[in-house]
Amino acid sequence: MEYLVKLSSRVWSEVDRKKSFRSKALILLILVLSIVVGLATRPAAAGSGGTTADIVVTKSGDKTAPFGGLITYSITATNSGPDTADNVVLTDQIPAHTQFVNASVSQGSVSFDGTTITANFGNIAVFESGGLSLTIRVNNDTPRDTVISNTANATSDTADPDLENNSATFTTTIVGPFPGDVLISEFRFRGPTPTSTPVTASADEFIEIYNNTDAALIVTDAFGSNDGSTSGQNGPGVAGGWAVVSSDNPGTPKFVIPSGTTIPARGHILAVNSNGYSLNGYPAGTDVNAVGDITYTVDIPDSVGIALFRTANSSFFSAANRFDAVGFSSVIDPVYREGNGLGVPVMSDVEHSFVRKLTTGLPQDSDNNLADFALVATDGNLTLPTAQLGSPGPENSFSPIQHNSSIKASLIEPLVNSNTAPNRLREGSGDSGTLSLRRRFHNVTGGPVTRLRFRVVNITTLGTPISVSSQADVRLITSDDFAITTSLGALTVHGTVVEEPPAQNLGGGLNTSAVVFLPGGALVPGASIDLQFLLSVAKSGNFRFLVNVESLDTVGPPPERIQRTTGKLSAGPNGKPTTHK
Repeated sequence: MEYLVKLSSRVWSEVDRKKSFRSKALILLILVLSIVVGLATRPAAAGSGGTTADIVVTKSGDKTAPFGGLITYSITATNSGPDTADNVVLTDQIPAHTQFVNASVSQGSVSFDGTTITANFGNIAVFESGGLSLTIRVNNDTPRDTVISNTANATSDTADPDLENNSATFTTTIVGPFPGDVLISEFRFRGPTPTSTPVTASADEFIEIYNNTDAALIVTDAFGSNDGSTSGQNGPGVAGGWAVVSSDNPGTPKFVIPSGTTIPARGHILAVNSNGYSLNGYPAGTDVNAVGDITYTVDIPDSVGIALFRTANSSFFSAANRFDAVGFSSVIDPVYREGNGLGVPVMSDVEHSFVRKLTTGLPQDSDNNLADFALVATDGNLTLPTAQLGSPGPENSFSPIQHNSSIKASLIEPLVNSNTAPNRLREGSGDSGTLSLRRRFHNVTGGPVTRLRFRVVNITTLGTPISVSSQADVRLITSDDFAITTSLGALTVHGTVVEEPPAQNLGGGLNTSAVVFLPGGALVPGASIDLQFLLSVAKSGNFRFLVNVESLDTVGPPPERIQRTTGKLSAGPNGKPTTHK
């Protein structure tokens, strides 16, 4: 038994020694293969001494850029060692939706072949860098919400132990304003004959600019200076900004909205000819009338076109760099009109303006001036055959802003429909009398409303193009307060006051505004006010009356469709008036 045990021990000992030898041999083979594989995958050294240099690329730039504006990148190739990097070359392909403007390098040379920037830095010592500054411009056809992604790559003749850090990418979000974001919303190139000033009616001009977005816009010149300088790229004496130019003198702005100017969300900028503008008394803010935010002095001829450009640099006054334009059909250059242009220009000294249609509550912009604008005059079509009854209503940066979605209308008597008294009341009959429309307006803006007014954006009145059979002619007039009891309780229904100047002796029509005076000076959040719109009936029939709600408040969500009232006026049984949808 002992012998067997010893013999067994010797046998197992011999087996262990052979196993150990084979394991050591296997480990040695693995190490050798690892070394071979490592040598095979390591970048080949360019120099005879096996030198290496780790090139690290970093890139920074503008996180946002305006439509049509510039993006500037700063790109650096740094040698992190351990040896000098020979013949370092950085390449950067210009991204989609952009075009090359300029480039410069801190050392070596730079070239552009139409698609790619190539910077030849030469040799870069350990811990030294080569830099590339690159500027590109965002194309004018860039879609809204585009993100520009740009990548730079570096190579060297010296072996690089880490190729993962040889490239860098930077992204830029393209922001507006885009085409349609800034509009010419109302204008005129002459006015009524002045009675107390030595100027002529041809100087009674104004141009209203509208921010057609739900965010404030800051004016930035896409092609010129934005530091207030008048000696930069825009030409002598012209500061950067957005220029309004007329077709009679296309190389010189009539005025410039300066860079840095803020146009409120859904707000306006008003430019007026200081030699003749006569509507300074038209109300705007709580303490400010519709005075010009910007003034100019050079008369704009009656029959020209005007264009708003995203720059004050006259070298870029073109359709590609235009926000908006409006002009008459006689204007030859299409840069200064949209579509075929407006019809006959106004040559008479009458109270009027061209207003952009707001039928849906928001400005109509179909790129056709004739379809998008309406001519209004305080005497309707009595002097101007194509005009309809209405009023100029210039708005500046202090003016109330449309808040249809946050000041909602409801009925003062919710138990009956909108066509029934007391929600609607007809007095008189036939082509005479009045129609009273009563509504409750509820403040859900989140802040106190300090000024509340209503702008007529659609109405059947004197001169309105016929769109329905037996079309009514109604005019908005000033009304008084009255008391009434409904299922909501004892109510005070407040009258609305037609805002003047200008005088509207025939009553208010398209673009007329009416204000309600708020008890205590404000309508607090969550509060309501009951009011009436009183219409004088010049002709009975089917009618339309649509208004935008305009207010000054602390907070206001984006606007939506307008408050609507439509119906028909007719004589009922026994001559008593009734109203029908």
